[in-house]
Amino acid sequence: MLAVEHIQSKAIPKYRHLIGRWDNFLLACVNCNSTKGHKDVILAEILLPDRDNTFAAFAYSADGEVAPEPNLSPAQRSHALATLSLTGIDRAITNTLDQNGKLVALDRRAQRMEAWSLARRP
Repeated sequence: MLAVEHIQSKAIPKYRHLIGRWDNFLLACVNCNSTKGHKDVILAEILLPDRDNTFAAFAYSADGEVAPEPNLSPAQRSHALATLSLTGIDRAITNTLDQNGKLVALDRRAQRMEAWSLARRP
């Protein structure tokens, strides 16, 4: 499931002027968006898919693992790790509230494995 997220949270007063601005929108999965939540994003310290080659920055594997590519420079690795921390792309399980306020566990690794399988289909 995808969502249009605000890169800089609309809940942080210093970013209210960015509400509705195209340059503050990013297409993201609901899980990543909810993990990021209302955190203050330091743009110079993370990778964004619309400006950085995030596919080249991370190693994705058939078993659902996501990790920084081993050949990154120290600065690139730092940015990749900060991005993982911000979004939780590499998490195995995420606990979240459903529409009824009930706590549910999402198996994010299984979701990535399913996406990998679909992408590999001819």
